[in-house]
Amino acid sequence: MRPGLDRLSLSATARREVDAELRKIAGADVSEAASLAPSQRRDVRTLVENGFVGAFRLVMLSAAGLALVAAAFGFAMATERRSARKTRSNLRD
Repeated sequence: MRPGLDRLSLSATARREVDAELRKIAGADVSEAASLAPSQRRDVRTLVENGFVGAFRLVMLSAAGLALVAAAFGFAMATERRSARKTRSNLRD
């Protein structure tokens, strides 16, 4: 998100105000930032929203990937147990 803010060429005062709000993540409110012009407020808000959505997507994709890996390990363990049971059963016969 910071590279996007750098491209906006905000004044030092405006950048400090925006940076202070960024700590709130998606709750950042730049509508009260007096040093921002209305078009800059809109641009900053868009950057914040897009940054939050991008981070949320990354977290969700990571969680889905972990779920798939866990399912694969569970399947492999279940298959291994079935194989071991068959082997023991064949040894008894």
